[in-house]
Amino acid sequence: MELTAVLKSVVGPEFDRLPRELQAFHSASAGQAYIGTVTVRHGNWLAGVLSRIGGFPRALDNAPMRMSIKGTADGERWTRAFDGHVLCSTLRKSGDAHVTESFGMFSVTMCPVASETGLDMPVTGIRVLGVPVPSVFLGPSGGQETVSADGSIQFCVASRIRGLELLIEYKGTLALAQA
Repeated sequence: MELTAVLKSVVGPEFDRLPRELQAFHSASAGQAYIGTVTVRHGNWLAGVLSRIGGFPRALDNAPMRMSIKGTADGERWTRAFDGHVLCSTLRKSGDAHVTESFGMFSVTMCPVASETGLDMPVTGIRVLGVPVPSVFLGPSGGQETVSADGSIQFCVASRIRGLELLIEYKGTLALAQA
């Protein structure tokens, strides 16, 4: 399976509207490494505990990050190393307009939207151990990717749960690692 099959099959011709750096990032079928920095924050102690159960790191400030995406038989394997803390997830197509990312006991469904300025991935559903979280508990969540003037990828991923508000937010920059 070509790596872009997951994202490209969902956004279709709009994939070609993405900045070239994002097209390359989401087409890195050989699993090229990207490096940069990341800041991670949690809303409160309970949000921190829930995030850790999901495999996410503790709070970090401007820490090193390494990421790769590799095509698999049924989707993509995303590997993120937050200052050495590794989180792996699987991204798969789920319906005509959605992708689902699974990690640990969580599965997050998103509706990707590509444009000339970047990629938005608003969350449309969350499952815990396969059980849907009622939509009344979902706060505005999702990810955004853009490209800075120097060509690095800027990202921001946030998950919010009503009652806890911010569960986790991680944001930073990535650039293709030089071989």
